[in-house]
Amino acid sequence: MGSSAPAVIDHELRRLTTESSVDALDRITEAFRGVYGCETLEGGLVRACATLREKSGERVPPFSMRRLLGACNASLVERPIATEGRLELGRKSFSVSIRPGPGWRRQRFTIAHEIGHILVLQTLRQVNRIQLLRQPSAWRVVEGLCNAFAAELLMPRADTLESLKKFGFSLDGLRYLYDRYLTSHLALYIRLKQVIPGATITLWCRQVRHEGDRAALRVVKCYRSHHGPWLPLGLSSRYLEPDVVSEACETGFSSSLHLNLKIRGRELSPAVLAAPASSREERSASQLPIFDGLTVPDERRCVDAVVLLLEPTTTRRLAGDIWNSLFPRDSQPPVPHDEEKMAQLQ
Repeated sequence: MGSSAPAVIDHELRRLTTESSVDALDRITEAFRGVYGCETLEGGLVRACATLREKSGERVPPFSMRRLLGACNASLVERPIATEGRLELGRKSFSVSIRPGPGWRRQRFTIAHEIGHILVLQTLRQVNRIQLLRQPSAWRVVEGLCNAFAAELLMPRADTLESLKKFGFSLDGLRYLYDRYLTSHLALYIRLKQVIPGATITLWCRQVRHEGDRAALRVVKCYRSHHGPWLPLGLSSRYLEPDVVSEACETGFSSSLHLNLKIRGRELSPAVLAAPASSREERSASQLPIFDGLTVPDERRCVDAVVLLLEPTTTRRLAGDIWNSLFPRDSQPPVPHDEEKMAQLQ
């Protein structure tokens, strides 16, 4: 077997399974390992996405969904449908339908998810396992797999990690990734916990819970990877020592090698990096990325801070590799434009 990517997705899909769906996941994993010559399902997924991007001529992010669809012999239709996206099979081609809406970045992920369905179908067809898609026990696994496909297709693991190392886990670094891949903030945050081993990404928002209560920064989302630390929703930053979240919102960045936290009788001491989720001021048109000749607007600001947590054992393991490279750089990352992408392709 060839070399393989880390089995993060394998672990995540395993957590989605029920007793009735374990067999379906095992058969799908076997199919991808056989077709792509990899040791893990994620290894096959990475290789399938790389093959498709190469076939479409899309080598540098942000990737054109039109060209990726064309490489799959698929067309795109925007029309009112009950779900965000739908894949329809023709005799010799595919049709991807998406629901109209203002979330252009989110639509890119939806299209990539449907392309994932195409790749799953084509892979299972090669090993005569396509009947698996008719089993209800496999549907949840397949949906999770297609989300993983979409993430890898738009935000390749290696490229995401290298880009993160280049500018660090900071407001500028996160904004660079946001503009480089043209996905939603949410898709980007979930991807980060997949590419950083043992990581948890938490989102914090300033909230007032009760009348007369003062506003506090609280956890509103917790995206935990395999072995990543867990924080409960609603946790206030006042329970953190030091309060890296408040400091990040005030100064632009904060970190701690040993965060002191006690949750339900359990003491935690993860290493943390904290950054504002976005700037308080809206970017001007000249600061926004341009793609296919059009200016791509930012999404509405919905959270105040993004915090990366790593277990102490994970931090020690990454100390000489990833951890030190996650700290912010002095240089300002560029805003991606069409001209820059063309220059990289030449």
